[in-house]
Amino acid sequence: KSKYYVDISTPTTVTVNANAIWSLNNLFAANLADDDFRGYLKLKEKPQIKDGFWYMGEAAVGDGGMENKTIEYRWLITYDEKLPFSYVSRKEFLLIQKKRLEKTMKDDVSSSEYYNQFMHAIDNELSKPVEDLNKPAICKWNDEERFTGFVEEGTKGSFIAVKPDLSYYNKKLPKSAPQFFYLVYTIAQGDPVFEENIAGIQKAVDFKKLRAMLGK
Repeated sequence: KSKYYVDISTPTTVTVNANAIWSLNNLFAANLADDDFRGYLKLKEKPQIKDGFWYMGEAAVGDGGMENKTIEYRWLITYDEKLPFSYVSRKEFLLIQKKRLEKTMKDDVSSSEYYNQFMHAIDNELSKPVEDLNKPAICKWNDEERFTGFVEEGTKGSFIAVKPDLSYYNKKLPKSAPQFFYLVYTIAQGDPVFEENIAGIQKAVDFKKLRAMLGK
């Protein structure tokens, strides 16, 4: 009994979202705006199929003033193991970066010589074979406007560029119809009260029943 106590709030929660992935800068069923700051969204790691559902990975979101961290575990429930987004190719990514860099160089003519090194890196990549340019764009988080080259998946501090894929959706359905569910379990690690209760919540959320609701 000494392990238990009364509290008025908890960092341990479960969130269910329909038709929105907020860890992807709020991905919705719509193309990115023409004036979008980046022109793509940042995905930390590729989702993996586990028991028929997409596991989107986990992330530490803070310690909540506790000894141990609070972790988010993210899941995606979709039609037929499809994804509502697609991967941006290296060529697409490079052309976006080139356009942004050209604007920066135009606005800051005095530093054009400094920016030339990044433009050269972009042009060098664009000259590579088609099979290379068709690969997913994986880049370091801080290299977007200072492009020096692509990196391998899993490189520390890297992201995968993605964009909404409107071919995923049944366009005949009303906007209120759920076409995917995004679930996030936020769990405070190392606390027996939170860990016992979140196990009950995880059992109560039926992924198969949620998938049966898609398109309804």
